[in-house]
Amino acid sequence: PTVPPYRRVDMSSGLRIGAETVPRGGDVAGVKTIILGGDRGTALAAEIESSGDPALVSLVKPGDRCDPCLLPVDGVPAIEYWLGCVDGVAKCGKGPASVFVTHAADAKADFERLPDLAPSGGRCTAVSNGADYAMPTPGPAGDLLAALEDAAGYDAHVLLIDGSFLCAPDHDLNDFVEHALGRGKDCVAYLDVDQSEAGVRAALNLEKNPAGRVVVNPEVVSVSPYPDSISMARSKPHTGTVAVCGPVWFLRRSTLPHVAEFFADEGLRWTESGVAPDEMLGRLLAFLAKRETFHALKMKHCFKPASSVASYRYVDSLFGFLAGERRRATGRYKSGWASGGASGDVASERRKILLERFAIQDRRAGDARERAVSAETDADVLVPRFNAAYGRPVLPEDPYAQRGDELPARFTDAGAWTKSTPSQHPVYVTSNNQYGIKTVGPGNLPIRWHGVRGEFTDGFGGAMYRDNGLDVRVQRSKVHSAHDGII
Repeated sequence: PTVPPYRRVDMSSGLRIGAETVPRGGDVAGVKTIILGGDRGTALAAEIESSGDPALVSLVKPGDRCDPCLLPVDGVPAIEYWLGCVDGVAKCGKGPASVFVTHAADAKADFERLPDLAPSGGRCTAVSNGADYAMPTPGPAGDLLAALEDAAGYDAHVLLIDGSFLCAPDHDLNDFVEHALGRGKDCVAYLDVDQSEAGVRAALNLEKNPAGRVVVNPEVVSVSPYPDSISMARSKPHTGTVAVCGPVWFLRRSTLPHVAEFFADEGLRWTESGVAPDEMLGRLLAFLAKRETFHALKMKHCFKPASSVASYRYVDSLFGFLAGERRRATGRYKSGWASGGASGDVASERRKILLERFAIQDRRAGDARERAVSAETDADVLVPRFNAAYGRPVLPEDPYAQRGDELPARFTDAGAWTKSTPSQHPVYVTSNNQYGIKTVGPGNLPIRWHGVRGEFTDGFGGAMYRDNGLDVRVQRSKVHSAHDGII
């Protein structure tokens, strides 16, 4: 066939799923996850074969493909990082009836070789998109349609992940899903990238405040799919970055019929007119955004390891660096005394008491050691550090961005803090005073800061704003209304 085999869907009375007709509306059965893994990675495979690098030749599979989901990143298949993020989402179902991974028809054996995608005992269901090396690829949008019609169905909310991309290991998908469910709206992740790196991803016009800056978790005003996004970028002054569609979507159950609607009519026309399959996902988002309200959540770190050999090597080195930093931080905060150290009954009793107190504190505020490890392995801090050492260009910093690794001066020098300690009567000494007389040390200062920078207030030159206009109000008397207006 000259075009991907999209199927026409009868939308008159409902959606046909096998022998069952699912009507519009109704209760939600849960949140299902669809990971789009049908990208064959042919461009990367061709680059590897032309380079002749013996360390990378083994990545090329039969049919000249190099599936992004199967690429080993720090020794782990890339799809495992996404599955780890899905495991942290409380509202997402777990198991083969809730997690679906699409793949090319001739990649079935390679995908099912993974323990998580094994036909028996795996926690995911592998779904073929029906295209092999002799057929045109359906693209991520076509993979979505195949997953909905052949496996997932239209009876639940869907967390959609483009498996050709890769998120940071500590990415919080749970917050994304909770935000979408809390607002009751469809959501899409967005990335701020350089205009030259936008590629075929759709550009998003996001809600802005009166000052012209994008608000937090904005509404998507409009979507410009490729190549319309290039024209939009050229028509505006160069700002360095542009907001593009990210690899994570949340589609409500009531929105899924529009996906089938798109392929039954408009999507088929775009395909027959020659639009590339990898551009179709942006056109699908533009189609949905005209019918439903979408909100956008910013995604800071997103990578595409299969875009080139250089990109793959960078991502592989970065994830190895992040894993090493996590091992170092975990060993640093590991409790060695809890498993040994002191000897004797007194020491054992003291250790038991302390462990009980620590357990109570952990139940109240979470594991302090885990919080410390998470703070030291935050990708916001480690990725820029790695990029500087790797020699990778970094986007210019937004002066309004709340970067936690840029501490104000008052939090960098503990010796600059001075305090006065009131004296206490020797008979009435309190434990609070014993704690309060301690001076501020480096351990008391925060390692991250998310406060307001105060540029707006600084514009007043140190003085607060005051309205000096003419006051024409009638002065009201506090004694009697007959004295109103008398000063």
